Amino acid sequence: MTQKRKNTDYLDDLFDKHLNDKDFMSTNLADFGQMVRDTINEEARRSGYDTLEDMISGEIEQGLSSSSRRSASSSSRRHRRNYASRYEYVRDVLEHVSYPPRQRGYYRDGHQDALSRYLRRMAINQNDMMMYEKIVEEEIRNYYSQGRHQRGNKYDEGYYEGLRLIARTLRESRQLKMEEISDRLSAALKVH
Repeated sequence: MTQKRKNTDYLDDLFDKHLNDKDFMSTNLADFGQMVRDTINEEARRSGYDTLEDMISGEIEQGLSSSSRRSASSSSRRHRRNYASRYEYVRDVLEHVSYPPRQRGYYRDGHQDALSRYLRRMAINQNDMMMYEKIVEEEIRNYYSQGRHQRGNKYDEGYYEGLRLIARTLRESRQLKMEEISDRLSAALKVH
């Protein structure tokens, strides 16, 4: 059973790694400070933040708002706005995703890679969103079966959540299009 790491274990690892290194012992203070900053910032990215400053402000923010839980990433959805196509809706939602401080770093990189990959693919064939629904669902199943969705690797976690957002947005686009068609049919039947 793995034991959860303390917040400062990465610094212990840094010192243990270099304690007997002769080159490390001759390192000047500026180089040592940069090495510590790089190690801390790398650990912050693994924890979902861009830098130590983001990690500190994120933890403070999380402590202040622990009663209200937000999704990993939020998107500003444009409900009831008429879109010319499902693709326009999907593109609009996926291009306007914002990330709270805790969901930056490697998580955001993975999330953005998933979104940008599918946006590029969908731009090529904008009229067949059903095909992309199937492709995304298949990739989600593969990711899940490989266990890559589990917490630990922030990039994979972000990529998986990005796939889930894409799938959800594709379903929403289909639902909005169906509602739009239903409204038009109802309006046409009322006229006659």
